[in-house]
Amino acid sequence: MEKSFELLIKSASSGEFSGWASTYEPDLVNDQIMPGAFDETLGRWRGKGMWPALLWHHHMDEPVGAITDLTATDKGLHLRGKLASLGRGPQARELMTMGTLRGLSIGFQAKREEMDAASGLNRIYTVDLYEVSLCSVPANTSAMVTSLAKGLTSERIAEQRLRDLGVSRREALAFLAALKGLEVAPRESAAATADVLALIAQPVRLRR
Repeated sequence: MEKSFELLIKSASSGEFSGWASTYEPDLVNDQIMPGAFDETLGRWRGKGMWPALLWHHHMDEPVGAITDLTATDKGLHLRGKLASLGRGPQARELMTMGTLRGLSIGFQAKREEMDAASGLNRIYTVDLYEVSLCSVPANTSAMVTSLAKGLTSERIAEQRLRDLGVSRREALAFLAALKGLEVAPRESAAATADVLALIAQPVRLRR
C-alpha cells in the first residue's frame, strides 16, 4: 500500500531536507493512519540500526538518497533525509526546488485496520513501513518538506548531467568554466567546449 504527501520547498538544495512523510488526517482515498500506527515499525527499524529506503516513485532499483531520521509525533511521521549527489539525486533536487516534484509517498502494509461505516473512513492502526518515495502527485496535502538546506550549486548539477552524457570530468569542468568566463587553459577550454557541443548536438538514441 502507498500513501502520498505534499512537499513544500523553501530554499535551494544541498541535498539535506526534512518534512512530513505522513500525517494523521484522512487522505483523498478515505484512508486515515491513526496515532501510534508507526510505533512498532519504527522500533523494529531502530533495532536494526537502519531506516527504510528512500526511493524514486516506489522503484525499488532507484534509491534517490537516504533517510537519516524518522520520528512519530502528535502530528504524524517526521522525516529527515539526504538526497544523493549521483543517480536520481540531482534530478530530484532540481525538480523539488522548481516545485514539480511535490510529494512524499510511504510504502507500507496495513497490519490492523477497521472500516468506520458512519464516516466512510478506513482507519489504519498498525503498519509495517517498507520505504518512503519522492513522487509527483500527492494523495494527502497535509504533510510536506519544511526545509531543503542550501549548498549544492547549479554547476554541480550541470556537471553531473554532462557526465551522464559521457563527457569526462575535465571536459565538463572546462566547458562550464568557458560558459562562465572563468580562467582556464585556453586550448583545453576551447577543445572541451567543441567536443561537448558536438556530443550534445548528436541525435538522442532511445533505449528499448
